[in-house]
Amino acid sequence: MENEIDFVDIVLYGYFHKRKALGNYFYRQFKVAEAKHYGLVEFFSACKEVALRFQENITKQVRDRRFEIHDVLIAAENGTLGVTIIDGKTKEECIAEAVQYWQEEFELGFGDGWAGSVTYYVHLLSYTHGKHRGMLYWNDTLEIIKGLYDAIQLYKAEISANETNPNTELPQPLNSKADNLSIRLAEYGFFELPMLADISNNGKMTLIRKMSSKGLPYAVAMFDYLKFNKHLRVNYCKSEGGLHRLIASWFSKDTTGRSVKGNLNSLAPNSTNNTKRRYTAYKNKETVKNDIEQLKKGVLPS
Repeated sequence: MENEIDFVDIVLYGYFHKRKALGNYFYRQFKVAEAKHYGLVEFFSACKEVALRFQENITKQVRDRRFEIHDVLIAAENGTLGVTIIDGKTKEECIAEAVQYWQEEFELGFGDGWAGSVTYYVHLLSYTHGKHRGMLYWNDTLEIIKGLYDAIQLYKAEISANETNPNTELPQPLNSKADNLSIRLAEYGFFELPMLADISNNGKMTLIRKMSSKGLPYAVAMFDYLKFNKHLRVNYCKSEGGLHRLIASWFSKDTTGRSVKGNLNSLAPNSTNNTKRRYTAYKNKETVKNDIEQLKKGVLPS
């Protein structure tokens, strides 16, 4: 269609050709889009979603790598790990060195070097089916998001200077809680869950924003319904306590994971009244089911 905009093109051209004044570039592009009847929120949300999809691509690579290392460590535990024998060393010594190497890499935190590593990047030639060349790293995506944020500030400054449209709807900050939650969940394979396969990217981000705004009880109920908890248990968490602490770290300062444990227990058929008085995830069981059904139909729940 004549008025359709290729937001991937806008984002990549700006980053590779207008990087020194990226905020100004995005602001000018919004003005062009505005003439095609794109609203402020629609334009910047679409650009932000491009950047977040780049981040999802990198986090998937990180996750796949972690699976590979996990398999190697399991093979070492089972005595089936094959290694190259180095002259002067026994097979046991070579295995021990290999395990130490893999273990050190596996224990790296996501923010300590996995995503920011030069090892992981978006291969643009493949990603854009030959339309763009080059590589996009994690830090590049952060610069894109900052450029979008700078453009929004320019718009706010214009509104303030002109003292017009004081009630114009503005996008949420691009470094919002929802964005941070999206990044963390992508690291653990949330967006590849089978029950989300029929939901659009826009629908998935709507779901993330709702979990972020409604908080832990709703999120715990949603994770349970989508079988995300089971996915985490199988692939990432060696204990129930580890599962509780991981989920808690995404939503609260509860380092013990007690709040997650209580909300999960409230979902159980034999949950006590005492648990339900304190933890309310069970109240969201029908809501999360209905929200997913609506998203599958292309309806964005409020």
